[in-house]
Amino acid sequence: MQFNALELQKFIEEKRLIFGKKLEGFLLKKLANFSDFFAKIFATKSTAFFGSIIIIATSILTQSSRDLGHDSATYPEIAQKILDGGKYFYDFIESNLPLNFVLTMIPVLLAKFFEFNVFATAEIFWNLLGILSIYFSSIILTRSDLARDRTIFNLLILSFTAGFFWRVFTLQFNEFGTKTTYLLAILFPYISYHLLEEKNLKKIDQILIGFLAALLFCLKPHYGIFAIVFECAKIIKKRNFLSVFCLRNYVSLVVLIGYVVALFYFFPDYIDGLSKLMATYYGNAHNLLFSMFNRDLFPILLLIFLCKNFLAAEKILSQIFLPVIASALLILLELIGGLDQRFIFYSTSLPFVVLVIFFLIKNQFINWRRDWWVLLLILFLPQFDPQKIFFVALSLPYFWGIFAFLLWQKWRKFFMISWASKIYFTGFFFLIGAALRTKEFFEISFIFSSAILISLLSWNQKMHEKFFAKKELSRLSSSAIFLVLSYWISLNLAAIFNLQFYEDSYKFKSPNHFTSEVIKSIKHYSNKDESIISISSGIPGIYPMITYAGKKNELPFLQYAVLFNQINEDKNSGSEYVISRLKEELKSPKNKLVFVEIWHHIDDEKCSIEFLEYYFRDAEFKKIFLENYVFLTRITNALKPSPDLNIINRDAEVYIRK
Repeated sequence: MQFNALELQKFIEEKRLIFGKKLEGFLLKKLANFSDFFAKIFATKSTAFFGSIIIIATSILTQSSRDLGHDSATYPEIAQKILDGGKYFYDFIESNLPLNFVLTMIPVLLAKFFEFNVFATAEIFWNLLGILSIYFSSIILTRSDLARDRTIFNLLILSFTAGFFWRVFTLQFNEFGTKTTYLLAILFPYISYHLLEEKNLKKIDQILIGFLAALLFCLKPHYGIFAIVFECAKIIKKRNFLSVFCLRNYVSLVVLIGYVVALFYFFPDYIDGLSKLMATYYGNAHNLLFSMFNRDLFPILLLIFLCKNFLAAEKILSQIFLPVIASALLILLELIGGLDQRFIFYSTSLPFVVLVIFFLIKNQFINWRRDWWVLLLILFLPQFDPQKIFFVALSLPYFWGIFAFLLWQKWRKFFMISWASKIYFTGFFFLIGAALRTKEFFEISFIFSSAILISLLSWNQKMHEKFFAKKELSRLSSSAIFLVLSYWISLNLAAIFNLQFYEDSYKFKSPNHFTSEVIKSIKHYSNKDESIISISSGIPGIYPMITYAGKKNELPFLQYAVLFNQINEDKNSGSEYVISRLKEELKSPKNKLVFVEIWHHIDDEKCSIEFLEYYFRDAEFKKIFLENYVFLTRITNALKPSPDLNIINRDAEVYIRK
């Protein structure tokens, strides 16, 4: 028999196609079964309850294996100082409003009454607060029309629970006891009330809504943006500004007036010292707008613009989108970019993201038969190295020109575009790119590029609907949406498993070598009744180390960023008080150790060092220090991003009294 290579090739090709179709059919069937399985689970009445228990349990287990967060360690200490008669800006320097510390007095007093550790009691209190918040949110939502769709109800409750207990950026270092905890505890029931229909609101509900809105302002005036956004939405919906004159807002006004009166009566020192604090500290706040837009806002904006036409009919999405708007405005208003502030955006946006994905899958806007393998790869592959993969993904807007060229190649047969137009737009791209990609315009360049990339992807989706399938996402749109989903999954996994995804949160992960060595030094070189000083430009330079070492911060301030720019300049009254108290404590025979952390994070044109030599520019400080202290040791902490690379991210010099 004569060998025929063409027939053999044809035979192999036929078998390959048959096997490929069988494999594809098998995988699609399994995917459908998997989808049906989860659909049944999320439609079950008990899913919200048991799912929340799992989320809470994993969070508490994670918290128990990590040190107390640095900001969280300060709240019980300040609350105790207030109970002992301490005054704002004299016994402690703090910008947060008194309500935050009044609430923290509850676990402090309970610990004292039951003779239990105050910080353990505080952690129990903060977790119970979250559980109660989720519980009351579920009670409120059961009265809404949303409760008829058990899947949506379950997804909302699980999103609230995950938003509170799986904290993006901050769970790595167990930051659970700050004003953001109180914010979320108030915010989730407040959002739930606004998901109720007007007809289902009773008089007591209106009073509680007004009270919760007032508490948002009382915690921090910026937090009132949530109440403002919801009220503006009601005005737009009713097309009547007079709708603001109602019981809930009257209650808010009364509570706020009462709060201001209480501040003047019980905390006059806070009112008197506020201007001093602002002059001292807020002039040194640094702007992290680019990081917030790049990492926080861009992914959610991409998701919104790609899905808006498909999901416009879903009423719940427009309602649950309001907290997203408010939290985005909040981080832009604060312009500080602290991780404890930024995680609010992720916690309040999570319900929106979850429901968007749910409706896309439910309404079959995703072509699974065509895209299943691409989407699964995008969902799971980045989890193996999220730091590098999402660094590249979040940099894609800079390459919008490539997307523009590829999309033009795809759609050019549907349009008549002259070569002159091609040359013009190509030149425009390079000119604008060259002009904006300088150091001074780096942030503007990203915002500009992001807007164009989102516009290009949205335009591609419109073309797909026009020429191929009207109610279907293109492969490019589906891929972009699943990339956003994968990004959110990565952030939560990094928080739970302490993974190195975002450097600013990972460098404070706990337990770590740096905090352990500092605690060991404090316990070894100082007696129980001796004090220590930590000179650092950030709170992590002193907390929670002194907490675990059984020490108390004898000084009124938590960090020394203010002194960095003003140590050798004419000081205002606030700065003068800070440096004078520091000198007094250095001279005190009771003080045994001084930790000076070399922490480069403030960009100063005059000087780029933040260690001891800079403070020596104050002659009196130098004299006191050299007369009383001698170098003892050095403590460092290193990241190991690869087997052959170590990066020192924490560095402290330790000095002991002569």
